[in-house]
Amino acid sequence: MKKYFLTPFILCLSLLNINNSNANNLQPNLNVELAPIMSPENPDAYGPEITFVKTKHNFGSIKQGEPVTYEFKFTNTGNSNLIIKNAVAGCGCTTPEWPKEPIAPGKSAVIKVGYDAKAEGNFVKDIKIQTNGGDAKLIITGVVELVASEPIKESIKLPTKN
Repeated sequence: MKKYFLTPFILCLSLLNINNSNANNLQPNLNVELAPIMSPENPDAYGPEITFVKTKHNFGSIKQGEPVTYEFKFTNTGNSNLIIKNAVAGCGCTTPEWPKEPIAPGKSAVIKVGYDAKAEGNFVKDIKIQTNGGDAKLIITGVVELVASEPIKESIKLPTKN
């Protein structure tokens, strides 16, 4: 039984020894130029950055069944084109619309967010914005008020017992 265990073990050790001896003969290439680190301290390598005027909006009280929208204004405060890859809402009742074309440095645009207001009560919805300069999060809140139905104009007369 020891023979079956020792043979593969010795074979593995010898293969490791061969790989280590070949690795010692390789010379690293030290002439590789690294890209500058992107940071505010190094503006030449900073890249795109999305900056919103505000990231939260409260619709207040809205009527049930009446959709509402809000436009979140943003600016590309970086130094290269900003591309919004996607805008993902937390549920189907919230619909974001965003510019598909690149936003140049210093230029502004809007992300329009709609809410369908079908469900009664308080709501808090988030929208994740995915860009080539990082992600951002927008939030909409409000209260959907039940719309009172109109009173019945005609009354129904029930038969009476005589």
